[in-house]
Amino acid sequence: METSENPKYSSAVLFVDNVEESKSFYTDILGQEIKMDFGRCVEFIDGFSIWERSYALKMMGLKVDASSNKNNAEMYFEIDDLDKLFTKLKSKKIRFLHEIIEQPWVQRCFRIYDPDNHILEFGEPMTVAIERLYEQGLTHNQIVKKTLMPVEFVLDVIGKIDSVKND
Repeated sequence: METSENPKYSSAVLFVDNVEESKSFYTDILGQEIKMDFGRCVEFIDGFSIWERSYALKMMGLKVDASSNKNNAEMYFEIDDLDKLFTKLKSKKIRFLHEIIEQPWVQRCFRIYDPDNHILEFGEPMTVAIERLYEQGLTHNQIVKKTLMPVEFVLDVIGKIDSVKND
């Protein structure tokens, strides 16, 4: 796999109060198609996602304040070498929301604030998380359960790993 020193913009995430209402708005009214639906998190084919606001803020360790419009969106970037970027940014004068954490679906990430206090998330691609679990000896079924990824996606990633190993 080709890797880069720089994070790659992946998507925008909108934090919403009612996922079902917002999902209906984006699908029924705006005609957006759902790529993956995890209940409190919905990813659309065109590259943006909606997250239940209270869940997202809790994941980030922030308080939910119904009277505030702060912390209602984030920009999401992916990078293969998350630890290297984390170390690089730690040496700068940047305000971190949190250190590297592992999300409940096993993806590792960290978040920072930009100069205008927008939240920027940097996460490893799910392919990297799946590869890490596979290297730890987990079966594809165990990986599917831990990551919540579709079985076809997990099998595709494992197939590519095995293909490289067998060359």
